[in-house]
Amino acid sequence: MKVSATLLLTACIFASAASDYIPVIVERSGTEDVEKFSTVVHFYLDLMNNGGNNVNVTVSPKQCCLIIEAGDIDCKIIELRPPVILRLGPRIDQFVGNNSGRALFMFRNLYSRYRKGNCSFEITAGKDIGFVYTLEYNTAPTINDIDTPSCTGIDQDADRACSPADCAIKYKGRRNFYRNATGKCEAVVQCDTRGQDDIEIIAYYDWESNICHRLDFEDNTFSEVESDTEIPVEIDPSQSMYFPNLQSQRLKNIIDGEEKEIQCNHGVQNGIYCECDEGYMSSGIHEDDPLIFHWCDTEMVDRSGIVGEPVKLSKPVEIIVIITLSLLNICLLLFWFYLAYQLFLKEKCQRACSDHKEPSYTLLEQN
Repeated sequence: MKVSATLLLTACIFASAASDYIPVIVERSGTEDVEKFSTVVHFYLDLMNNGGNNVNVTVSPKQCCLIIEAGDIDCKIIELRPPVILRLGPRIDQFVGNNSGRALFMFRNLYSRYRKGNCSFEITAGKDIGFVYTLEYNTAPTINDIDTPSCTGIDQDADRACSPADCAIKYKGRRNFYRNATGKCEAVVQCDTRGQDDIEIIAYYDWESNICHRLDFEDNTFSEVESDTEIPVEIDPSQSMYFPNLQSQRLKNIIDGEEKEIQCNHGVQNGIYCECDEGYMSSGIHEDDPLIFHWCDTEMVDRSGIVGEPVKLSKPVEIIVIITLSLLNICLLLFWFYLAYQLFLKEKCQRACSDHKEPSYTLLEQN
């Protein structure tokens, strides 16, 4: 087992402290050895009771930080739960019996090795005043494995021939983009592609380079945004692989000095929008072509003499309507069963009455 910097709070400190402090120390802590291809990391704290009475100790994880590299720390990836409760017996003179115990926490991940950082735990016992303990950990193998190659990127898996890690799994969805040039997983840059009207395209996300490209209609340039600082860098729009698809989105695309109007199909352009002809509507964004807004390309359906888009119910209303109709059908079916049963009883009663005959009596003449 690898042991972090051991914290020993000596018994003399507790003897001089007030009686409401818990007489518990952390003898050792760290992570158990993580074997190759293991999918779990075991964090442990070995506690010892230096007091003369039984004590119920609660060890609660507070925060667990992962050091990606120098200057890059993430404290929201590793979560250790729930709290562990230990019952520690009293220490009798120098005899150590049941006055010690181990609090064990697990973190499951496909990439368990080559992780390092620190985790903090709050150690309390009822109403007594506890303390916070910080555990240092490093799950890299202690012995240098000659079969393990030396990788150039921090997110290249040394246990799998330096192949790129699955970023979404390794970092719990917080860093889903793998950059080949650096061999590192990055957070996907935030990119708001739509304007306030949710129609006009103002930017697009380049999934190959994890860059948000902003559109500048006045200067006919794209702005490249790579970080939260949002420092724009002018790039050549004609070199963008998305440029042909974005041409129809712009009010006036200036290509080799020629102006090109937006495609309104069955409609008339009005500013950056299209006013559709009567009987037509816009189908909007298509799944197979998410960069183009299709204007006035769909003919409306005429229902009951009213030309317009069919009424669409929201999902909750649709569910309520379906449940209500189902209950009505069930009630109607039960009602018909009840009527059939009543008719059956009535017919059965009539048959029973017709089959029942009164006894006949014969009068004998007296001679």
